Amino acid sequence: VAYLDVTSGDDDDDFDPHVDPCGITFVYETEDNPDSVAVAGDFNEWSTETHLLEGRRDGLWSLFVDGDELSPGAWPYKFVEIDGSTEKWACDANAGLIHCEEGYKEPSDTSWTQDCSPGADSCNSMFIVDDFDKPRLAVTNLDIDSTIGTVDLEAEFKAGCAGDDAADWSATLDGTDIDDAWSESGFTFSLSGLSEGRHTIRLNAADGADREAESVHIPLWIEQDDGWQSGVMYYAFADRFANGDTSIDTSEGASSELASYMGGDFQGLTDALSYLEDLGVTIIWISNPQDNAENAWGGDCGTYSGYHGYWPDDAYAVEEHYGGASALKTLVAEAHSRQMRVVMDWVCNHVHQNHPYYQSHPEWFNDQVLCKVGDDYSNFDLIPETCWFAEYLPDVKYYEPDPLDLMVEDAIWWAKEYDLDGFRVDGAKHVPHSVIWNLTTRLDEELEHSYAGGNQEFYTVGETFTFDRNLIVAYVNDNELDAQFDFPLYGTLRSAFIDDSATLQDLKNSMAASQSAYGDALMSTFLGNHDVSRFTSYGSAGSWAGSSDSACIVADAVTDDWWYGRLELAWTYLLTQPGIPLIYYGDEIGMPGHADPDNRHPLWWYSSAIANGTGGPFTLADFAGGIYHSQMEPVLWHLAALGQARRDHPALYGGAEAEWWSEADTYAYARVSGSDEALVIIHRGWWDATLENSLAFAGLTDGTYTDVLSGDTFEASGDWISVFMAGNSSRVLVK
Repeated sequence: VAYLDVTSGDDDDDFDPHVDPCGITFVYETEDNPDSVAVAGDFNEWSTETHLLEGRRDGLWSLFVDGDELSPGAWPYKFVEIDGSTEKWACDANAGLIHCEEGYKEPSDTSWTQDCSPGADSCNSMFIVDDFDKPRLAVTNLDIDSTIGTVDLEAEFKAGCAGDDAADWSATLDGTDIDDAWSESGFTFSLSGLSEGRHTIRLNAADGADREAESVHIPLWIEQDDGWQSGVMYYAFADRFANGDTSIDTSEGASSELASYMGGDFQGLTDALSYLEDLGVTIIWISNPQDNAENAWGGDCGTYSGYHGYWPDDAYAVEEHYGGASALKTLVAEAHSRQMRVVMDWVCNHVHQNHPYYQSHPEWFNDQVLCKVGDDYSNFDLIPETCWFAEYLPDVKYYEPDPLDLMVEDAIWWAKEYDLDGFRVDGAKHVPHSVIWNLTTRLDEELEHSYAGGNQEFYTVGETFTFDRNLIVAYVNDNELDAQFDFPLYGTLRSAFIDDSATLQDLKNSMAASQSAYGDALMSTFLGNHDVSRFTSYGSAGSWAGSSDSACIVADAVTDDWWYGRLELAWTYLLTQPGIPLIYYGDEIGMPGHADPDNRHPLWWYSSAIANGTGGPFTLADFAGGIYHSQMEPVLWHLAALGQARRDHPALYGGAEAEWWSEADTYAYARVSGSDEALVIIHRGWWDATLENSLAFAGLTDGTYTDVLSGDTFEASGDWISVFMAGNSSRVLVK
């Protein structure tokens, strides 16, 4: 085992109690008996001779490196066991940060791990040097009881190398001072009676020379149930959701209508919070709020603007078309007031060529090789970590330590500055494992504080567009992502409910395969997103709707009731299974759409209640009352009923599942969690059917069951129930 015993006084919270504030102490433990042990890295030009550790006791070696030898920055390193002329290099198994060099793994390798055994292939470890004279705040104990609303906290003030004691300090809860929070050497306080919802504790301190310690940020939720486990997530594509502020509507000159800014903004999303609440939404995934490139740039359907949020040209500014920083802060605060979490789309693979990082440091970016060359998409898989998504989107060279450190630092800044609750990590397979590893370390040390007893999760869910579960799960582990989007299950869902090329048993087996592959990871399940054609259009037009031939053609609303019914079945399945189901804006009504960019119609095209520029808060009933296409309204109410039922019935997301009925076109399962019982029936056949079966074998009991979708009731007695099913319908029976 090897570990970095002392940190540099930087802004991550590796709070070892024996930290020497004036340098770095490296400690290495080995079961071997080498002649010597060295630490080598960028800081000493990877020399195995200049920094030799001293043996302290059996198998334990250490070395103090004075801070005067170390310049500010990110420094990769490894330990080296030296036996005569033999050298065995090893990463630091307990280092929180890592750095992977180019070629550290094959692109198709899904088995990469950070193996710190001597002589094993591994990425480097990494430490950060900031300013050794700065003091530090170290959280040493954090006990949060979310169910009763209490917090017990202790945090120690650690003087920097200059030795100045604390002279100024503050502790706040949601911006209000916490009285009597300071003791002789740091913070010690208890809070009780915290109201349900989201809270933030912030600690600040400075020494007598006005040197400020890095602020401590502790977000927490007071709630009876885990809001992630029970959650329903909604992807509110900012520019297309609702236009709440027409005064900021401007054009960037794009020639493609569907690739132009169309007016949606954060005010519109704030206006829609009642609508989302009525829909059962508890998690909002927002478009990347970073400022995006101005003007129009080349695309497949003409010239495009950065309406989607994936062309960042500034590290910290908020996109003006969305409403700027104040609109974002208002949105997050209002969402939190309704017990809704906010997840930001983190774009980490690339920046726009106008971004100051590219302008000032072109060496931080890979040489231009496009992921897509004509109609050839193979580079997305052959060189996923280095190819450029477009000729104006430089790909970050994370094999360099400085951009690796800075991009993760920026992510932490956004999480703290805007009180975010999670990240959706764009293009996870397109960045080295070091990026996600370091992000996870920093989030744990600076927001979750698990080392001190913290139990609050900052959720990270990745996007790896593949139907290979092994590739998806390669990025899901304790050191990397909490979860990813389940693309293989998405594929089976469409096969089961669109073209019937998969049976409902196949769907059950696909879910089982996902659960087996991903373990207890809280994956996100979905029916659509901004990269695939819409459900109803694909059902109506087939695979053409998902091809590049359709992308530049505006899809009409589907008129066949059948596809809306099938969409309802798919929603029934998703919202009565574990994981976090995702609603891509517009899929709650069966919005049409071909391939990107046509799968991004403005939502206001489909309801007069939010006609572009109408503005003002609106509810689900308001939106439903203005729907232009009659087939869409039943889907909306269907999904709202499911969302509300999922919130009220833990069996629907957390209960044990037992198969109750199984045929190619009819599938039913019981879900039971404590006293909460549910029976879910999905019948995709066109014919009516009556299902009769016993209950006890599936964990169900006699009594009155109510269908949350129709209000129909069914009496179960004598361990028997009979349920009528219309063709192409579903039921969710609860007690």
